[in-house]
Amino acid sequence: MLSQSLQWQAFRTAWLRLICPCPVLVVISDQSLLCSWRNGRQACFRAVALPEGVCRDGLPQQSDALAECLADLVFDLELPGAELVLSLPPVAAAWSVVDGLNADSSDAIRRIRERVCNSDLPFHPDQSYLAASPLSNGVALAALPRASLCAWVDVVERADLPLRRIGWTLFEALRVVLQLNKEWHGDLAWLLVQQEGVRLILIRDQIPEVDHQWSSREVDGCCVEIRALLRSWQSSLAGFRPLGWWLTLDDTSTSDWLGLVDADLDEHCLNRPIPWLPEPWNDLSAPEMLPPLAHLALMSLHEQESWPHQ
Repeated sequence: MLSQSLQWQAFRTAWLRLICPCPVLVVISDQSLLCSWRNGRQACFRAVALPEGVCRDGLPQQSDALAECLADLVFDLELPGAELVLSLPPVAAAWSVVDGLNADSSDAIRRIRERVCNSDLPFHPDQSYLAASPLSNGVALAALPRASLCAWVDVVERADLPLRRIGWTLFEALRVVLQLNKEWHGDLAWLLVQQEGVRLILIRDQIPEVDHQWSSREVDGCCVEIRALLRSWQSSLAGFRPLGWWLTLDDTSTSDWLGLVDADLDEHCLNRPIPWLPEPWNDLSAPEMLPPLAHLALMSLHEQESWPHQ
């Protein structure tokens, strides 16, 4: 009887995966898995803390432990049709912008390959999995090391779960930042303050032009260097435009970084509530709010998926 029961459960799970696929969006960091899915018409999210050391710089260190976390997560959510969509952390990839390409054209793949082979990029295309994100007048390319990608595929296989696709958190979040600020006609400075350090991405005409990182999170010292970088970038541009800031801070309670926004220089803080807001899962230990970077990335992933009609 037990054998028949297990066979029935395996058959039922396989059948539900086939007829009722359910995307489970997972934003990965070294500390946690932040996931979102649809419960009826409502999007939900849950944060799952990872044991220390199982993931480092976005690369699995203990595949069995990570696979167990993923399998337990899907089991707890009672989603037999779950198909994983993984988003690797910013540290997991390098990226570059290739101007003058249209990612939607019929020969986009061929042209991207040609430009990659003939460009000076901060990664080795032959050793990487390339992901493309369309921009207004070009394509952003992210290079995920093949070893990292294969390691995550192995984790999902050990968890015995279907893998829908793998992406990159910075690209997903960038899509939403650009979308939320498409009516802003000035330049855009996107500041990310995360546990790993500080990152500044400078954008003109919806095209990222500068990406600079600091390992320190010391506010005063970083602000001095950020202002110097801004002056250098703006002096190289043709024509003055007002500057808008979008701040993505891992500690939303701090206001120290708001001092970067200089109203006397016609600068503005563009932050506003993100229109997509999932509900926390029914778990007393779950956080009430998503970390801002994960919130942006999950919104982008959610918009790209096809959800079953409820």
